[in-house]
Amino acid sequence: MYNQHYADIEEQFNEIFRRKPSINFVYLSIGSKQNRSSVRLTPESATVYTNSDMQMLPVFMRHINTDRSVPIEMLIIIWDVFETEESVERNRDLLDKLRKPFPHIHYIIMNKICVKNDLDRFIPFLMRKVIDHQISPSNFMIANYVRFKNAPNTLERISEMMIPTTIQEIIDRTEFKEYENSFYQWFGYNQYLYDFIYCYKQLHLNVIQSRDIYAIERLVCSEYLNSSGKTMVIQDKNVIHIMSNMFDIAKTCRLPSEPPVCTQSIGYHIMSLFETLTSANTITIPRI
Repeated sequence: MYNQHYADIEEQFNEIFRRKPSINFVYLSIGSKQNRSSVRLTPESATVYTNSDMQMLPVFMRHINTDRSVPIEMLIIIWDVFETEESVERNRDLLDKLRKPFPHIHYIIMNKICVKNDLDRFIPFLMRKVIDHQISPSNFMIANYVRFKNAPNTLERISEMMIPTTIQEIIDRTEFKEYENSFYQWFGYNQYLYDFIYCYKQLHLNVIQSRDIYAIERLVCSEYLNSSGKTMVIQDKNVIHIMSNMFDIAKTCRLPSEPPVCTQSIGYHIMSLFETLTSANTITIPRI
């Protein structure tokens, strides 16, 4: 099963779209498999449960059909290297358990090394499937979780840079331009941003100052997230821009009726975060 042939992978996709022509939401995660059940983010921090289950199936996607009379059929794709059959079965069991309450969610496991040639072949194939089935940009997401916890070696550093740049270059092509903001990158093993991904198109070319990340880390871990009855006003333009292009994969977002997508990025359960960006560049966040 290790390093599947492309003919088999493409046939998997053709078959599932034949069986489920109503699929209207596609999510591809790269490097999201569960290797272990817990992780220590820093030498000083406590051990926490790994979030691989949320990387493979973000929490808001599990609840995307809340209050919908006709559920959206969803396809999630897990692209990773499973060295053993036991690894495949462990992750398949986890996925089956996660999706059991949500029969509208279907999944495909791609057991393949993620190298540039494979990205150059598979991403355009997937994009054309998405376009052929008229899946809107708001219902399509690619998320890259290939990050290394410890000091990466040369090959790992190359991989960390190659994967996001290659994906973005592909979806920036004219034929896929409508989906240019559909690719998200994981912050990695950051103690406070462990559950967050960001829009690569919007943020990777902009220099994110360490002070901005520090400010966001403070917001994420501050006690107001666990309080009620108060609000917080954020006026820093850079912080607002970054926050407006982040998702929290561990949060359940309230969804507007149309389009079927979470519009309030980082999952503080704020209705229409983007609409709160006023001309004064201020966000008022109710404590929940």
